[in-house]
Amino acid sequence: MVPFTFLAAVMTYAWPFARTFASNVVVMVVYGFASGTYIALMGVPVAAMGEMGELGRRMGMMNTILAIGALTGG
Repeated sequence: MVPFTFLAAVMTYAWPFARTFASNVVVMVVYGFASGTYIALMGVPVAAMGEMGELGRRMGMMNTILAIGALTGG
């Protein structure tokens, strides 16, 4: 999770320096893979915390906290 988050951050900073169409496509593809992996792996640490019977509750709590940050941020 950490390497792909770092890669997404690097692509975010590299994006303004992409001047040609080809370099923009490369940045978009690499950023897409990095952010997609981050989103897909976000629930794995929550699932590894305990019993599977409580997974829905923990995922709901995590997504509620993330939603509050998404609504108030930016």
